[in-house]
Amino acid sequence: MEDTFWCSVALICLLISGVFFSGCSSEEPAGVTTPVPTTAPAVKYLAGDIIARSGTAAGSEYYLVLGYDRISDQYERAWVSRNPDGSFGYRTDNRTDRILRASLEKVYPVKISHVAVTSVPVVTPTVVAAATKTSGIAPSVLAISPDTASKDTIVSVTITGYNFQDGATVMLLQPGYTPVKATAVSVSSEKSIDCTFNLAGIDKGSMNLIVTNPDGQSDTMLNAFTVSVAGPIISSVYPGSLRAGETRQIVIYGQNFRDLFKVTLTQGSAVLDCTNPVFLDTTKLYCDLAIPADAKTGFWNLMVINVADQRTGLYFRPFTISSPT
Repeated sequence: MEDTFWCSVALICLLISGVFFSGCSSEEPAGVTTPVPTTAPAVKYLAGDIIARSGTAAGSEYYLVLGYDRISDQYERAWVSRNPDGSFGYRTDNRTDRILRASLEKVYPVKISHVAVTSVPVVTPTVVAAATKTSGIAPSVLAISPDTASKDTIVSVTITGYNFQDGATVMLLQPGYTPVKATAVSVSSEKSIDCTFNLAGIDKGSMNLIVTNPDGQSDTMLNAFTVSVAGPIISSVYPGSLRAGETRQIVIYGQNFRDLFKVTLTQGSAVLDCTNPVFLDTTKLYCDLAIPADAKTGFWNLMVINVADQRTGLYFRPFTISSPT
C-alpha cells in the first residue's frame, strides 16, 4: 500500500511539472508569422487636376478630377470644357462618375492643368426652345454687317437673308456665356433686319448669330460676329499745327492706346511718320514730328496704329502744316 501511495504522488508531480513548463514556453507555434503592414497606393492626381488622353486631346477629352477615395481606390471625375479664351473651364452639367484609380491613370495619363474645383462653374448651354407650332418657311441668315466690333461698345448692325418675319428676335451667342439679345429690332423686309447689340462685358472672340421667327423657327450662322479689343480713339493733339521745316514733339490724347504704336500724318498720297514714340499710358502718347521744308500745307489727318493687333484710330483734319514764312 505504501508503495502504491508514493507512486501516485510521483505521477501527480510529473503532470503538474509538464503543465507548468508548457505554459512558460516562449516559442511560437511552427508556421505562424507576424503580419507585415501594407502601404496605401500612390495616387497620381489631386482634386482640381485636369487630365486628358494626350497633351493635344480634343475638348471632349478633358476630365476634371474631383477627388479620390482610398477605401474604394476610386477617383471621382466630371467632364470640363475650355472657356472661349482657352483657359479652364466650366461644366455643362452636374453629372459625375467614379472609376478605379488604375484604369483612369492608364487611359488618361496626362495632366494638362490644375484649377480650384470651386472655381469651375456649371453653365447650362442656352438652347432656343422648340416651338409647339410652326408656320411658313424657316428664316435663312446670309450675312451681318458690320461683322466685328470692339468689346464694351454698342453697335448697330444689318442682317440680310430670307424669310424674316415681323416680331423676329435676334441674339449673339458665345458658348459658355449668357446670350446677347438685340434691341431695337426692326424687320424692314423679309430679307433684312436692323438691330443693336450692347457688347458691355463681352469677352473678345467669335459669336454665333441666331434669328428666330415668331413661329419658333430659327437659323444659326456660326462664327458670324467677332468681338475684338477696342481700337485707339484720338480726342486731340498738341500742338495742332507746325510750319514746314519745323521739328517738334507732339502729344496725342485719347483712349485705348497700347505700348507698341505708330503715328502717321496723311494728306492724299503724302505720308509723314512720327519718330521716337513714347507710350505714357493708354490715354497719352508722345512722338517727334519733323515737317519737311517742302511739305504740303493745309489740313492733315492723324492716325494711330496699335502694332500688336493693327487696330487703327483716325482723326480727320486735326493737324495743320503752314508755310515757313
